[in-house]
Amino acid sequence: MIAESAVKSFSGSTSEIELAQNGRIARLRHRYQTSHAFISIERAKYYTESWKETEDKGLPLPVRVALAMKNVYEKMTHYLDPDERIMERTGLMS
Repeated sequence: MIAESAVKSFSGSTSEIELAQNGRIARLRHRYQTSHAFISIERAKYYTESWKETEDKGLPLPVRVALAMKNVYEKMTHYLDPDERIMERTGLMS
């Protein structure tokens, strides 16, 4: 069944879902191409905070980077654009 639906979606017929997806992607692309870039002070603050905490612990660089990013994503404010999608895999994190 899944293979059949995948083949049908590539057969050339445009469904309402595909049209909605194309509109959503077009809006995301337009916002990405026309908006101004910015630097997140909040992200820099939390990254630096973790970097200082792990400075003298003898941790390998990749581990320090991972811990810094973990700190950033746990503490910073997250914004969600109306056209963005978030996929959650249940059962992976408790």
